[in-house]
Amino acid sequence: MRIAKQLLTEAVIGIMIGATVYLTTLMLHLDTINPTPRSIAGLFIMSAVIGILSSIFDLDWLSLPVAYGTHFISTFLVVLATNYLMGCFIISFIVIYAFIWIALYLSWRVTARKMTRILKKRLKK
Repeated sequence: MRIAKQLLTEAVIGIMIGATVYLTTLMLHLDTINPTPRSIAGLFIMSAVIGILSSIFDLDWLSLPVAYGTHFISTFLVVLATNYLMGCFIISFIVIYAFIWIALYLSWRVTARKMTRILKKRLKK
């Protein structure tokens, strides 16, 4: 049950990230897919699968470079499969992938700084 909950959480996070990227590309008038119910469903499914693939970073026995490489290749294959099956075109995969990881890195960095500040305050007491 715990694994199912974790996979569902990863899928929802993936969908949130995918929806944010898709809406951003629409707002910037970038060349993306035509928004049809089929293509939107395909993008949500793709985003959920990519979110689940992110659980690879929870594997302690896998080194970080190997995890990043495996995630990148797996994500690329999912995007290719989605593009083939759905007949949609997505702007450059590498640009979007880099954008998402930079955004996540900055988010993690801010969270780590907040946690460090809280811990320093608690240690002073």
